[in-house]
Amino acid sequence: MTLNIKQKYFYLIVYYKMPLLHLQLLPIAEGSNVCEVILPHEIRSQVFKYKKSLITVIPDENTSADADSDGSNSDMFPAGCVMVDLPFFTGYEITSNVGGGGLLPVVCKAEAGQYSASSSSEARRADMEADYHINLKAEEIPSTFRCSVLKADGRTPQPFTLKTLGAQTDNETGFVRQIDLFFEYETNNLFF
Repeated sequence: MTLNIKQKYFYLIVYYKMPLLHLQLLPIAEGSNVCEVILPHEIRSQVFKYKKSLITVIPDENTSADADSDGSNSDMFPAGCVMVDLPFFTGYEITSNVGGGGLLPVVCKAEAGQYSASSSSEARRADMEADYHINLKAEEIPSTFRCSVLKADGRTPQPFTLKTLGAQTDNETGFVRQIDLFFEYETNNLFF
């Protein structure tokens, strides 16, 4: 039996008995950079350990043109990372000179050969994962909230696509399909 990345990570969390916060960021509309998250319950303020990210993007299918004017017809996505503005990191948990700080970076390591498709009729996609071990003090996390995803500059909206893989056109090159963020934390108990 082969386990995928998410299954392996869930197994490790269950084995070590740490609660896991998994945020799957999907857009509220086609081309939007705003995502709505609905959790089964709120999570009290505590230290979270940012452990892993997985981002799925639509790679460049048109390698006959240099869309980003960088001198290469293979237009990779994105410039190092995207930034996620989560409402529960509101103080000085993340200090940066990008976008005024307070934005959670999601590393995007584009590597040759990582584009994949499950069949010849499906568009290729880039699945980029990164591991972290960063402790962050979070405010109380409500059961429903919205967050926005920005490009590496911390200001420009990063568009998402809702189109199923294989239905995209060249217009969606560089669009994000989804972002998965994984955090460990101490307790789901709402009382100390």
